[in-house]
Amino acid sequence: MDFRQMNVHQPSNNTQTEPSAHAYRPRVLLLADWFAPGYKAGGPIRSCVNFCRQLQPHFDIWVLTTDTDLNEAQPYPHIRSNEWTHFDGHTRVWYFSKDQLSYRALAARVQEVQPDFVYLNSMYSLPFTIWPLYMKWRGELAAKVVLTPRGMLRKSAMQYKYAKKQLFLALLKASGIHRQIRFQAADEQEMEDIHRVFGSRVQAQVAPNAPAVVPPSYQPIEKQPGMLRLVYIARIHPVKNLRFLLELLKPFSHSLSLDIYGPAEVAEYWAGCEAAIRQLPPHIEVCHHGELAHERVQEVIAQHHFLVLPSLGESFGHSIFEAFCLGRPVLISDQTAFHNLYPRQLGWDLPLNAPRHWQQALEEAWNMDQQTFEQWAAACRAFASNYSTSSGLVERYLQLFS
Repeated sequence: MDFRQMNVHQPSNNTQTEPSAHAYRPRVLLLADWFAPGYKAGGPIRSCVNFCRQLQPHFDIWVLTTDTDLNEAQPYPHIRSNEWTHFDGHTRVWYFSKDQLSYRALAARVQEVQPDFVYLNSMYSLPFTIWPLYMKWRGELAAKVVLTPRGMLRKSAMQYKYAKKQLFLALLKASGIHRQIRFQAADEQEMEDIHRVFGSRVQAQVAPNAPAVVPPSYQPIEKQPGMLRLVYIARIHPVKNLRFLLELLKPFSHSLSLDIYGPAEVAEYWAGCEAAIRQLPPHIEVCHHGELAHERVQEVIAQHHFLVLPSLGESFGHSIFEAFCLGRPVLISDQTAFHNLYPRQLGWDLPLNAPRHWQQALEEAWNMDQQTFEQWAAACRAFASNYSTSSGLVERYLQLFS
């Protein structure tokens, strides 16, 4: 079946044209548990959406995913399930309903697309990683397979459900399938993680996660000494390490506000965070706003001076990059893709075993005046604007999918 001649549903508010039928374009079939309009799974969704939008000038892209967001029972509104839907430009999406997602149904969609490349965006997903790898192992999938772990091989991520993950990885290596595929590492740390788990002889290449686009205009914010508005945008999960930040604030002697956005995924961990919030002095204002839809992320970041994320490990950190795009410096751990921030006036990337350094950074942020803040804001936007070009992003992906 030629998909260029298919009658696929196109949302009425999408003005993109259909792919040209005059020249062959390599076909990439992207598989992920969640995709737009979902947002509750955080960064992996943004990585997939940004990949589609930045690479569709070079590929025809199909996406297989589910029709519900993370931890949701109801399908997305205004989405047609179990049929091909035109998403954007040269990208089409098939949203599986839960009752229709099976090995046979997934294999049928793969057979229909006849992809040149299959792009797996999880390490442990049953339908969207394990089933396609099984197809490849059985010789039912001729396409080249690219697998990106999305940070799931980091030691900080491996400690959760450790036994199950180790069992799966052992079975995967025993099958030998890891030698038939290509791995994408988001950075050098993830390359080390891939080699640590699968050995140094597997095919692996660094290609940074596709970032957001820098808005054309800068939204200023007043910043005087004695003013400090912080924002945390991430899942509330031990890996994201919110409790560390709350403990840091207990001895802080100046007034500040911290707005927390994100779903409380682990009830016990969130209960500990709530207990820490109750112990904060009255001049520290903390408010949990719950989940934040992606279309509001830039609006919320722009209302604050600094984004904070003391994560135990990030393969990229989309909220961090969006802060840079908006001219907002960050206070983050040294376990993300962004390093050496302070000399470049982008913020701080600090080790988690040095809480005093974090408190000193908070003190400096609190004392920062308008002129200094504007210098840092300009440096952030310049960094974000240069990122895709300086990292050779598109070229690296073209090499990855070759």
